[in-house]
Amino acid sequence: MVPSNWGGCGILLTHTIPADPIMPIRIPLLIGVAVLFAAAGPDRVIVKRAVGPGILYPADPVELRSKVESLLAAVDIPQIPGAVNVCIVPTGSFDASGAVTAHAIKALQPGAYDQVVMLAPPTFANFQGCSIPAVHYYQTPLGDIPLDGPAVRKLTVTTLIQRHAVVYRSRPYSNPQVNRQMFHEREYAIEVALPFLQVHLGSFELIPIVVGDLRDKGKNIEGNLKKLLRSIGNISDNRTLLVICTDLTQYGSIHDFTPFANNIVSNISKLDMQAIKRIQARDVAGFRRYVKETKNLRRSAAVIELAMRAAPSRARGLMLDYRVTGAGQVAPAASISYASLVFYDPTRPVAQAVSPPIAGTVPVTEADSVAPNAP
Repeated sequence: MVPSNWGGCGILLTHTIPADPIMPIRIPLLIGVAVLFAAAGPDRVIVKRAVGPGILYPADPVELRSKVESLLAAVDIPQIPGAVNVCIVPTGSFDASGAVTAHAIKALQPGAYDQVVMLAPPTFANFQGCSIPAVHYYQTPLGDIPLDGPAVRKLTVTTLIQRHAVVYRSRPYSNPQVNRQMFHEREYAIEVALPFLQVHLGSFELIPIVVGDLRDKGKNIEGNLKKLLRSIGNISDNRTLLVICTDLTQYGSIHDFTPFANNIVSNISKLDMQAIKRIQARDVAGFRRYVKETKNLRRSAAVIELAMRAAPSRARGLMLDYRVTGAGQVAPAASISYASLVFYDPTRPVAQAVSPPIAGTVPVTEADSVAPNAP
């Protein structure tokens, strides 16, 4: 149970902005989604377009579903002796980390979650606080996933969590007077796990949160971490799943992290296992010391700590799979580590499904619009 008192693949992605396309609009399908952004109008649907099709995972829906199903079928996991409501999954491509992601997803009970809160560090942008895209749906080739509108409204009452527009018109990016920079338009960390969740879990409502710099003016993080945990706890119950989307060690000059030059893969694995040991034990103080001493995982430290602290007090952490992309190379110039972990409560039985997974969702048409709080 998620308590109510919750206190990269290394690929540079480009996203083409179409030149002022004319898009159809339609009435949103869900009332909760329909009232998410009043300023957008009751007859406008705003969709965050998928970034990864054909790059991170198959673009064809049939091929994508088949790929996810085969990855899930191929992995073996131990029986989890308790309910899982928190997990950590990678953000890499299906080829790089799909099997690792499949381990964590397979540990989840299909049909047992109505709401999925996903958190990830930003892939491209640097900003203070947290951001939720001002959209009604997240797009994947398997269908559009509705955001939990009422929950998003509650979360964005605090200044720590802001809504930011997605804009798919070329002018804001090409006009030097506007000088808009793409943010959610090209973020993919949360997106990569969504096809797994769609296939394995069935229908659910989504709350996607990109977690930036949580330090306050005094460079302290504790107060904002508590505020974020409290905000998420206020919109969650025991049918809420928290998914942390992040990778582990990103080694190489391209990642500005080269703490050793010899026995690289072995040293990366040792570094990761030190972190994983602390994560599984939910040793927040030890994990903070690890980050400070090794200078590793600085980008993802906040979201990993959120996973440890959001899990129930009796929860136990379990690593299900691990991979280093540099494995097999004598001296890799770059490497990314991927791990799948779950936190389960041994005092609670596995959540019971109330409905079977659905075969797929029906994509909605989208409106080209600027939603509130555009940066």
